[in-house]
Amino acid sequence: MENRKSTVLFVDDERSILQALEIGLRKEPYNKLYATSGREALDLFDKEDIDVVVTDMRMPEMDGLKLLKEINKRDPQTVKIVLSGYTQLPQIIATINQVRIFKFITKPWDMKSEFKGIVREAISYYNTSKKNDVMVKSLEQKNALYKKLLMVGSQRMYLMEEDFKQVNQLMNAYFKYVLEYAQLSEEPTSLESMSLMETGYSLLGKYLDILPTEERTFSYKEFTDDMGRIFGSMDKRSVEAYKNVFESNESHEHHYKGKFDILKLLIEVIFEQYIDDGKRHLARIVTSSDEDEIQLIIALPSRENPIDTQVKDVVNLVLTHLAKTIHGSLRYREGNDKYIFIFNSVMKKSSQ
Repeated sequence: MENRKSTVLFVDDERSILQALEIGLRKEPYNKLYATSGREALDLFDKEDIDVVVTDMRMPEMDGLKLLKEINKRDPQTVKIVLSGYTQLPQIIATINQVRIFKFITKPWDMKSEFKGIVREAISYYNTSKKNDVMVKSLEQKNALYKKLLMVGSQRMYLMEEDFKQVNQLMNAYFKYVLEYAQLSEEPTSLESMSLMETGYSLLGKYLDILPTEERTFSYKEFTDDMGRIFGSMDKRSVEAYKNVFESNESHEHHYKGKFDILKLLIEVIFEQYIDDGKRHLARIVTSSDEDEIQLIIALPSRENPIDTQVKDVVNLVLTHLAKTIHGSLRYREGNDKYIFIFNSVMKKSSQ
């Protein structure tokens, strides 16, 4: 049984899609089955020992939701992946409400950098989840986050497509890290493992709370005032306590254009995770800019109790992704009892 080869079932009513998958996956080291309908898929499922099902949502007679519900009845541990277009949000929401989804892949996908890796992760998840409570917990969290993301998207779909892709990429990266950590951990059900997941779940939830994101014009004063209020709510202090946190040679009336909410979230996460409560007024944020780029140098006093290495990895994964979504980069280093973050972003000055 240990040497048993994994089996993946691919379901899509478009034969051209299945043919493309067959060609693209021919060298993958697992058994591959293909079905052009939900009924054919169930017949194969009843005959074969299948670990992973990858199905399209929109199919005649039996759609993806009905198929996954039937598969869930037969074997709830089968790992389920959904292929979908962005416009199929209501159907995906219904699916997540009724069966556990490992991941969903939006069309069009990249076979080499996305599709193959997700299927491999699903096989790995199947092979370890039966004996690993962390795996089960992570999938429950993922479904809750997917549901929240898709509910927001269905309300304001016209603004959400790019956000949808960005958040899905981050969620996939985070849960891949959790999966790898749980596989390597000697005690995957430990409190440390659960703490790691709770940190990631909380950060991803904060990201979802600001969706949909939009580019807008904001002033330097608005930036410092908003961040002061956020820091004050963390430490239970007045905004005035943080006026010395900000340093800049620029006028408070300078305006910038970009995704202001993501910039604020990035700094909020840094100040939440890397500074002890009550000490945020000791940090410094030095701002400089030219016509096309803004730079923030963020210096923080080190914590009395250092951040756990795995938690730090998750936090920095989220921070790096947030920086990329606003066309920026984030560098980090430790030294002299300080944490230093250097953030650069293409964020043009506005004439307003």
